Amino acid sequence: MGVIVANGINPKYGDIDPYWMAASAIDEALRQVIAVGGNLKKLALLDNFLLGQYRQSGYARCPGAGAQACHDMSLAYGVPFISGIRQP
Repeated sequence: MGVIVANGINPKYGDIDPYWMAASAIDEALRQVIAVGGNLKKLALLDNFLLGQYRQSGYARCPGAGAQACHDMSLAYGVPFISGIRQP
């Protein structure tokens, strides 16, 4: 028995579409877990919503879109989130 820690990070994708930035990061992390023998039924996701600098206007890096992707991907893969937003 062991512990698997994986991450996904695609920060430049956020300039194009923050929803798919978050979705692809989750997909990447889950693929890493599977690649080393992990099981999605024994997995939980943890977010940190580190989105870098926000643009003052426009859609880029919108935290709402990233949160929606986290919700959608959690349901799609059947993997729960165990986190919440950090308090400063």
